[in-house]
Amino acid sequence: VYCAALKTSFSQLMCISIIPMALTYSIGKIGCFSAGCCCGINYNGFMSVIYDNSPSAPADTALFPVQLAEAVAFFALFLAFYVFYKTHSFSSVQVCIYIMLISLIKGSLYYLRNESLSQPFGSHQVICVLLFSVSLIFLIKDIKERRLNNEQLHSELWFWKPTWAAKLR
Repeated sequence: VYCAALKTSFSQLMCISIIPMALTYSIGKIGCFSAGCCCGINYNGFMSVIYDNSPSAPADTALFPVQLAEAVAFFALFLAFYVFYKTHSFSSVQVCIYIMLISLIKGSLYYLRNESLSQPFGSHQVICVLLFSVSLIFLIKDIKERRLNNEQLHSELWFWKPTWAAKLR
Protein backbone atom coordinates (compact mmCIF):
# COMPACT_ATOMS: atom_id res chain seq x y z
CA VAL A 1 0.00 0.00 0.00
CA TYR A 2 2.83 2.37 0.93
CA CYS A 3 4.70 1.61 -2.32
CA ALA A 4 1.57 2.16 -4.40
CA ALA A 5 0.74 5.42 -2.65
CA LEU A 6 4.25 6.84 -3.14
CA LYS A 7 4.73 5.18 -6.53
CA THR A 8 7.98 3.49 -5.57
CA SER A 9 9.11 -0.11 -5.95
CA PHE A 10 9.15 -2.55 -3.07
CA SER A 11 12.85 -3.29 -3.63
CA GLN A 12 13.75 0.41 -3.31
CA LEU A 13 11.76 0.61 -0.08
CA MET A 14 13.50 -2.51 1.27
CA CYS A 15 16.94 -1.14 0.41
CA ILE A 16 16.26 2.06 2.34
CA SER A 17 14.35 0.62 5.30
CA ILE A 18 16.45 -2.45 6.05
CA ILE A 19 19.63 -0.61 7.08
CA PRO A 20 18.21 0.88 10.34
CA MET A 21 16.86 -2.51 11.46
CA ALA A 22 20.22 -3.55 12.92
CA LEU A 23 20.55 -0.20 14.71
CA THR A 24 17.06 -0.57 16.17
CA TYR A 25 17.85 -4.11 17.35
CA SER A 26 21.13 -2.89 18.83
CA ILE A 27 19.35 -0.22 20.87
CA GLY A 28 16.75 -2.77 21.97
CA LYS A 29 19.48 -5.10 23.22
CA ILE A 30 20.86 -2.31 25.40
CA GLY A 31 17.37 -2.13 26.93
CA CYS A 32 17.45 -5.90 27.49
CA PHE A 33 20.80 -5.56 29.21
CA SER A 34 19.44 -2.83 31.47
CA ALA A 35 16.37 -4.89 32.38
CA GLY A 36 18.28 -8.14 32.81
CA CYS A 37 16.20 -10.10 30.34
CA CYS A 38 17.59 -12.28 27.55
CA CYS A 39 20.52 -13.04 29.87
CA GLY A 40 23.64 -14.94 28.98
CA ILE A 41 25.13 -18.22 30.14
CA ASN A 42 27.04 -18.62 33.40
CA TYR A 43 30.38 -16.88 32.97
CA ASN A 44 33.00 -15.68 35.45
CA GLY A 45 35.31 -13.96 32.97
CA PHE A 46 35.90 -10.44 31.70
CA MET A 47 32.83 -8.17 31.84
CA SER A 48 30.63 -10.76 33.54
CA VAL A 49 27.39 -9.33 34.94
CA ILE A 50 25.49 -10.14 38.11
CA TYR A 51 21.81 -9.15 38.31
CA ASP A 52 20.29 -8.66 41.73
CA ASN A 53 16.70 -7.67 40.88
CA SER A 54 15.99 -9.19 37.47
CA PRO A 55 12.77 -11.17 37.01
CA SER A 56 14.40 -13.51 34.49
CA ALA A 57 18.13 -13.67 35.33
CA PRO A 58 19.30 -15.99 38.09
CA ALA A 59 20.16 -14.01 41.25
CA ASP A 60 23.76 -13.68 42.42
CA THR A 61 25.13 -15.52 39.37
CA ALA A 62 27.85 -14.16 37.08
CA LEU A 63 26.57 -14.15 33.49
CA PHE A 64 27.98 -13.43 30.05
CA PRO A 65 26.64 -10.04 28.79
CA VAL A 66 25.21 -11.49 25.57
CA GLN A 67 22.90 -8.49 25.20
CA LEU A 68 25.92 -6.19 24.91
CA ALA A 69 27.64 -8.57 22.50
CA GLU A 70 24.53 -8.49 20.31
CA ALA A 71 24.31 -4.70 20.59
CA VAL A 72 27.93 -4.26 19.50
CA ALA A 73 27.68 -6.81 16.66
CA PHE A 74 24.47 -5.36 15.26
CA PHE A 75 25.71 -1.77 15.62
CA ALA A 76 28.87 -2.72 13.70
CA LEU A 77 26.72 -4.31 10.99
CA PHE A 78 24.56 -1.18 10.80
CA LEU A 79 27.62 1.06 10.60
CA ALA A 80 29.29 -1.03 7.88
CA PHE A 81 26.20 -1.08 5.68
CA TYR A 82 25.44 2.59 6.35
CA VAL A 83 28.93 3.59 5.19
CA PHE A 84 28.57 1.29 2.17
CA TYR A 85 25.16 2.79 1.34
CA LYS A 86 26.59 6.33 1.47
CA THR A 87 29.16 5.48 -1.23
CA HIS A 88 27.47 2.77 -3.32
CA SER A 89 24.05 1.96 -4.65
CA PHE A 90 22.16 -0.57 -2.55
CA SER A 91 20.48 -3.45 -4.37
CA SER A 92 18.76 -6.74 -3.64
CA VAL A 93 22.19 -8.42 -3.45
CA GLN A 94 23.17 -6.26 -0.48
CA VAL A 95 19.77 -6.81 1.15
CA CYS A 96 20.27 -10.58 0.90
CA ILE A 97 23.81 -10.35 2.28
CA TYR A 98 22.57 -8.11 5.11
CA ILE A 99 19.83 -10.57 6.10
CA MET A 100 22.26 -13.49 5.89
CA LEU A 101 24.74 -11.68 8.17
CA ILE A 102 21.97 -10.80 10.63
CA SER A 103 20.94 -14.47 10.68
CA LEU A 104 24.50 -15.65 11.26
CA ILE A 105 25.13 -13.16 14.07
CA LYS A 106 21.80 -13.82 15.80
CA GLY A 107 22.06 -17.59 15.36
CA SER A 108 25.63 -17.72 16.67
CA LEU A 109 25.10 -15.49 19.68
CA TYR A 110 22.05 -17.51 20.70
CA TYR A 111 24.43 -20.14 22.07
CA LEU A 112 25.71 -17.62 24.59
CA ARG A 113 22.19 -17.18 26.01
CA ASN A 114 21.00 -18.97 29.11
CA GLU A 115 17.96 -20.40 27.28
CA SER A 116 20.20 -22.23 24.78
CA LEU A 117 21.22 -24.65 27.52
CA SER A 118 17.73 -26.13 27.70
CA GLN A 119 16.95 -25.71 23.98
CA PRO A 120 20.06 -26.12 21.80
CA PHE A 121 18.06 -25.54 18.61
CA GLY A 122 15.25 -23.18 19.53
CA SER A 123 12.86 -20.96 17.63
CA HIS A 124 15.64 -18.38 17.14
CA GLN A 125 17.66 -20.93 15.19
CA VAL A 126 14.70 -22.01 13.07
CA ILE A 127 13.98 -18.41 12.10
CA CYS A 128 17.67 -17.70 11.41
CA VAL A 129 18.05 -20.80 9.23
CA LEU A 130 14.88 -19.93 7.30
CA LEU A 131 15.92 -16.30 6.77
CA PHE A 132 19.42 -17.34 5.74
CA SER A 133 18.10 -19.99 3.33
CA VAL A 134 15.52 -17.72 1.70
CA SER A 135 18.11 -14.94 1.34
CA LEU A 136 20.63 -17.37 -0.13
CA ILE A 137 18.07 -18.58 -2.68
CA PHE A 138 17.25 -15.00 -3.69
CA LEU A 139 20.95 -14.16 -3.87
CA ILE A 140 21.75 -17.13 -6.11
CA LYS A 141 18.75 -16.32 -8.31
CA ASP A 142 19.81 -12.67 -8.58
CA ILE A 143 23.41 -13.60 -9.43
CA LYS A 144 22.25 -16.04 -12.10
CA GLU A 145 19.98 -13.38 -13.63
CA ARG A 146 22.81 -10.84 -13.62
CA ARG A 147 25.19 -13.35 -15.17
CA LEU A 148 22.64 -14.20 -17.87
CA ASN A 149 22.06 -10.50 -18.59
CA ASN A 150 25.82 -9.95 -18.67
CA GLU A 151 26.29 -12.84 -21.14
CA GLN A 152 23.55 -11.42 -23.34
CA LEU A 153 25.21 -8.01 -23.21
CA HIS A 154 28.60 -9.48 -24.17
CA SER A 155 27.08 -11.46 -27.04
CA GLU A 156 25.36 -8.33 -28.31
CA LEU A 157 28.58 -6.32 -27.98
CA TRP A 158 30.53 -9.03 -29.83
CA PHE A 159 28.38 -8.51 -32.91
CA TRP A 160 28.15 -4.77 -32.48
CA LYS A 161 31.75 -3.95 -31.57
CA PRO A 162 33.36 -4.52 -35.02
CA THR A 163 30.80 -2.20 -36.63
CA TRP A 164 31.35 0.39 -33.93
CA ALA A 165 35.16 0.08 -34.20
CA ALA A 166 34.99 0.38 -37.98
CA LYS A 167 32.99 3.62 -37.73
CA LEU A 168 35.71 5.15 -35.53
CA ARG A 169 38.37 4.53 -38.18
